[in-house]
Amino acid sequence: MSAVSKGKGIKFDLPPLGAAPAAPAAAPEPVTGVMRHAGLAQELHSLRAQVQQLEGERGAQPLDARLVRASRWANRHASSFDGEDFADLKAEIAGAGGNVQPIKVRPLRTPAGDGACYEIVFGHRRHRACLELGLPVLAVVAELDDRALFAEMDRENRSRKNLSAYEQGVMYRRALQEGLFPSQRMLAVAVGADSGNVSRAIKVAELPEELLSAFGSPLAVQFAWASDLAEAVQRDRDATLAAARLAAQAGLAAAQVFAAITGKAARKGAVPYSTRATTAPAVLAGPAAPTPAPAPAAVPYSTPAPRQMVPRPAAAAEALWTRQDVTRLAAEARLQQQRPDGAALAEFLHDLAQRLARSLGDGELVEALRRGDVPPGGAGR
Repeated sequence: MSAVSKGKGIKFDLPPLGAAPAAPAAAPEPVTGVMRHAGLAQELHSLRAQVQQLEGERGAQPLDARLVRASRWANRHASSFDGEDFADLKAEIAGAGGNVQPIKVRPLRTPAGDGACYEIVFGHRRHRACLELGLPVLAVVAELDDRALFAEMDRENRSRKNLSAYEQGVMYRRALQEGLFPSQRMLAVAVGADSGNVSRAIKVAELPEELLSAFGSPLAVQFAWASDLAEAVQRDRDATLAAARLAAQAGLAAAQVFAAITGKAARKGAVPYSTRATTAPAVLAGPAAPTPAPAPAAVPYSTPAPRQMVPRPAAAAEALWTRQDVTRLAAEARLQQQRPDGAALAEFLHDLAQRLARSLGDGELVEALRRGDVPPGGAGR
């Protein structure tokens, strides 16, 4: 193959004749003092941001419990720091020499008037126990704004079984009143809670104090009861509060108070607040705390009981109310009737006995109560 054929097809891109030669590539500009200072400033800013992030994520450390104050969003009722549950927690912390599970706090921007430097995000009961024991409290320190604090507190508290509907409702209502969230729906989204539960909790917190006191403690009121109790108050506030007063006077257990006020049985599956059961009066004493069976009418017990019989419900066999409970109520009603100031309570107890007898489908018992007799098996005190 010739030299000419080897170069065939090769194309050369040459500048036109008379064109000026291309300028040489520009040399990099030297780093002046101004540019070097700007780079150092940017690096310093980045380092400061990292330090702030690390400070905001400090691990658990012992703090003087006296320098830590409760959050203004605190949702623990005063009774949460009394009773057997808190005593057990306090004994456990004392035995371990401090709280093994740390609480979470945020630093206050300016020291409080009481000298506090930190605000609790969650862990109020653990902090109170350490404070009363004179022990330092183990805490994680984090920088949080109000919304983040509120959301973390609510999520942590809802993971615990002993937070009541009332306590959550008080916290939610306060957040809405202070404008932390524009609506219940936005609050529910922010804290990751079911909007229905948020609504029910607020309803419990908004119930009249006189009605809540009938339960012995507002902590005993369950989520499942919120709508029925609120509807009873809206329907006839005076009659509902009158029924609550009588229920409190009779010393009924929480589920019985709910039934007495609303005329409905406490719904199955509702988990009560984990406190000690209140002692029922002698008239309701028995081997187990009774729970009311389904009642036929959803009206306060301050209204007359209907006289017609109802079919025995399918779940009546599972009812924890028994014939003996009804006869005890009737016997107590008769005793109260004999007392100068017992007429109202007697009427309330007798009416309650009639409703329970109808829910049991016991015709003989209903007829005996209609005549005003204490059926066989009733025992006075």
